[in-house]
Amino acid sequence: MSVRTTVSAWDGTARTTLNLSTPCPCYLIRAAGARLFFLPRYSPDLNPIEQVFAKLKTLLRKTDPRTIEATWRGIGDLLDRFTPQECANYLANAGYASA
Repeated sequence: MSVRTTVSAWDGTARTTLNLSTPCPCYLIRAAGARLFFLPRYSPDLNPIEQVFAKLKTLLRKTDPRTIEATWRGIGDLLDRFTPQECANYLANAGYASA
């Protein structure tokens, strides 16, 4: 196990990260007075950019670009199809309350 402490330039708070190559020795961490916060596993369903990329890739495949230039132009044209309301819906679907 290796421990690394970093200080955030944003708010000045210290964060300690653990690199655990063995099962978590949680009792040692708690005995030192620290608390553990376990993050959920990554889920693309909860990440709005993944939903946008999925739609963008589907639309891009339909245009069937044959060159790199055509691919970039196609992406630029396809991004105009995403309305502000649709983007807000992606955020709401991912659980962001402010959307």
